[in-house]
Amino acid sequence: MKQPISWRTIWGRRQVPAGDLPLLERLLLADGHDNRFGRVDIDGWHRYVLEVGRRLRLRPGDSVFDVGCGAGAFLLPLAEAGHRVGGIDLSAGLLAGAREAMPAGSWQIGDAASLATGRAWDAVVSSGVFLYLDSFDHASTVLGRMAACAGSSLAVLDVADRDRAAAARAAREQIFGAEEYARRYAGLEHLAFDRQWFENRLDAQGFDSVEITDQFLAGYGNAPYRFNVLARRRRPQRSGGRCPSTGCGR
Repeated sequence: MKQPISWRTIWGRRQVPAGDLPLLERLLLADGHDNRFGRVDIDGWHRYVLEVGRRLRLRPGDSVFDVGCGAGAFLLPLAEAGHRVGGIDLSAGLLAGAREAMPAGSWQIGDAASLATGRAWDAVVSSGVFLYLDSFDHASTVLGRMAACAGSSLAVLDVADRDRAAAARAAREQIFGAEEYARRYAGLEHLAFDRQWFENRLDAQGFDSVEITDQFLAGYGNAPYRFNVLARRRRPQRSGGRCPSTGCGR
């Protein structure tokens, strides 16, 4: 009997498309913004990323590490703004795109839960990744490792909202039809979260400012069903992007 395909398999197969499209657009397509619900405007994406940086109070030269970075679509606007960047991802093909786009970055192949700890980065982010994790235990481990690496701030973006999961499914079934949706997404449900799940854990990790908002990426089809988590520490520790001996993604 044919085994159901997994999200890991799907993401492992993805590559950055070749062609004459602008670099950021090619990275966005590789990172899943290539369908009716995921497609975004390039200028809108650029504004969104910089707005996340503003809300995290990134300072000039601050370092940013992306957990589940894919091809680096989230990091590219930050790198172009002068931030030091790095990331970890399971997909060698996508990570090759990030390396090519940002050769000065620090990149590592691996599961998000394998991220080494130690406050090596000013900000640690993860965009559109938690909905693909295997379980809440997996998510808790990843969040804990992100917090252990974040000197000043942390963001978990584009999280599937448990309270809106039924509406998200209904929207897709309306497009594909219930039978076609079931065929396409057999075994591929998103891991949806309650907002309090993040607030409780981040408070315990030493973040006194935890902002949980509806997804504010303009024109994004998934926005009505997603939320963002942005947190800052009580006593920020400026890292300058230097990793300790524990590694933290280097």
